[in-house]
Amino acid sequence: MGRRRGCIVLVLPSVTLVVLFLLSSSMPWPSWQRQPGSLSLWWHPRHPQQSCILTSTWQTTTSKALALLAHQEAQLLAVLNSSTTGPLMSPTYATTSEEEFVAKQLAVNAQLKQILSTPIHDIGVENVAATHPLACRKTEGAPEDERAVTSRSVGIPWQPRKGRYLVMICTSGQVTNHLMCLRKNMYFAALLNRTLVLPPGNLDYKYEHLLDIAHLQQCLGNGSNSTSSSTVMTFEDFKAVWGNDLHIGKLICYMPDCYFDKDHQSKWEAMGFTFGTRQRAWSSSNSTNNITTTQPRRHSPDDIVAGFEAWEEVIAVGDLFYAEVDSNDFTVAPSHSGCRSMVRPHPSIVVAAQRFVQTYLGRDYVAVHFRRHGFLVFCNKQSPGPSCFYPIPQAAQCIESKVREAAADVVFLSTDAPESEVAGLVAALAQRGVAVVRRSAAHEALAKWDSVLWRQAGREAEAGVMAMVDKAICALAVAFVGTRSSSFSADIQSMRRAMLTASPCDAPLCHGLGPPSFQAPAA
Repeated sequence: MGRRRGCIVLVLPSVTLVVLFLLSSSMPWPSWQRQPGSLSLWWHPRHPQQSCILTSTWQTTTSKALALLAHQEAQLLAVLNSSTTGPLMSPTYATTSEEEFVAKQLAVNAQLKQILSTPIHDIGVENVAATHPLACRKTEGAPEDERAVTSRSVGIPWQPRKGRYLVMICTSGQVTNHLMCLRKNMYFAALLNRTLVLPPGNLDYKYEHLLDIAHLQQCLGNGSNSTSSSTVMTFEDFKAVWGNDLHIGKLICYMPDCYFDKDHQSKWEAMGFTFGTRQRAWSSSNSTNNITTTQPRRHSPDDIVAGFEAWEEVIAVGDLFYAEVDSNDFTVAPSHSGCRSMVRPHPSIVVAAQRFVQTYLGRDYVAVHFRRHGFLVFCNKQSPGPSCFYPIPQAAQCIESKVREAAADVVFLSTDAPESEVAGLVAALAQRGVAVVRRSAAHEALAKWDSVLWRQAGREAEAGVMAMVDKAICALAVAFVGTRSSSFSADIQSMRRAMLTASPCDAPLCHGLGPPSFQAPAA
């Protein structure tokens, strides 16, 4: 037993020294500088640098060494404990000779030496990229000029007739639903050759604060020649052209009653709007054209033109969020040019998001949209397929798995969950060694990252602006974990594709890791 104690005394200091060496702040980690160059405000693709691959590979190497050291330390401590407890000695070690014990520890140390002696500069980037988690970061060439992107489809020529307008009305849900409604209104306006008029900011969101309207108009060819009418205009511009006679001659409903009830109409009338006749676009007696909110039928462009053509100068079609139309891939402009993404956040929102990332996150983070409000019952009613509502411990396990896969440093959490659920998730991730960052709900006087917003007439207090900031932060992440069936998550994924930051690691929460561990009956 004395010789065994001597072995332990000799080996334990070596374990301590190696661990201290690996964890020391003076360890010569490779440090690399990015090549200087201009950064595009929006269309800046992520190019994985050789430095990040080498650094993360070295981190992986030392992690393996740490794991072996931990195993060695556990064995040594077990022997030490068994040697002092007498009858409680572990049977495994009781029958193991001192020579065998020493041989095992020498083998472990040999493995450590082999791992730690691998020169970092000898690790080939090409060999690493095929198997390393950083390979999940999508790399693309420099983005094409937006006006020169070749249209992937024939496209719809949007050539508004002079003096013909379609006023946008969106009432369903929050900002993401309204943006989807906007895209579909653009589709209808293009088919009907009308100028789309954005609603007043006090009746809806202030879209000129949410979106890059100048880019949208340029992408659509707004004002490309003196004879063409604008494709999209703000309410203020419309009022300047049309005057105070804000009369909507006809309200043609895609959805039953246009999703525009008396309360909504009274708010519009208080703004000076008047309304003419209201009619359904589809005959209720025709079952093939009968639209319901539960099973809407997809309509062709010819169907839409036939159902919504009108001689009135100003019309509206009501809320289109639930409309089943092909509006995602259409390209419209007088010149038939295409754009990678026409609807994108306002430049100030993108700048605020970039500053938040620089302040709190750094480059290597995973963004998580954790949708909870109203989703417990909604997800449990989904069929076929498992529920999209996961218990907090299981969600934490899935998020940790994605963090390891992406070799990330931290998680950015965007959620509408109550504080009790957020606290549980943050605590569960902390136990797994994963740090979580959230955007503060209120502006912090000493924080500078959002100054670009609050200096512009307090835009950070506007409904929808900070939601767009969250989306932009998620769009800049190395990997994104969304919530199935969430329009907010779907919009973020679309933004990531447009920004060229989409990654093969992007996936819904717990994708491929099984259904919820427990599911309550659907009510």
